[in-house]
Amino acid sequence: MTASTHLRFIALVLTLAFALALTPMVRAGDMQLVLKLEQVVDGKAVRNLSLYATRIDPNTRASGDRLHLEIDGKRVQVPDALLQRLNHARREYSYDTFTNGIHNTERRSMCMMAGPAVGDVLSVRYLTWKNHKITHSEMKPVLSLPGNCLFAEQIRPESDASMIAATHALATLQTLRDMR
Repeated sequence: MTASTHLRFIALVLTLAFALALTPMVRAGDMQLVLKLEQVVDGKAVRNLSLYATRIDPNTRASGDRLHLEIDGKRVQVPDALLQRLNHARREYSYDTFTNGIHNTERRSMCMMAGPAVGDVLSVRYLTWKNHKITHSEMKPVLSLPGNCLFAEQIRPESDASMIAATHALATLQTLRDMR
């Protein structure tokens, strides 16, 4: 093997190694945020749980679909069946056909408690459909749960079935957060 052939071989090996090293980052880059739980203290998110998926449509599945969960920006290991259930159930509260809209108000009752306002806010990739196709998507808060009487934000789907499904997701994500 000549010196130039040897250098070409090394360059090829290094190029392949570099390409393989980048492959997971490129593949992870095609994932989109579809579900998020924020623990909010005095209007600031202090803890985040984020579910990422390769597809934003919760109605479809394919063999190559991938899901992963991050807590405060760090990927965590969670049973795939649990992630699949969270992802599929979000169809119940991710577009107007099921939610009948999202009700967003502020509670105006008097609270004499001292300390910070604490609560959780569940957001989902909310989908707009036209002619059986997704035409727009955005992350949108769909449910809030006060941790104390100072947390005034009240968010909920109008539909009772959507409210139940969103509550299940919020409770599951709270449990995962509290276990870490």
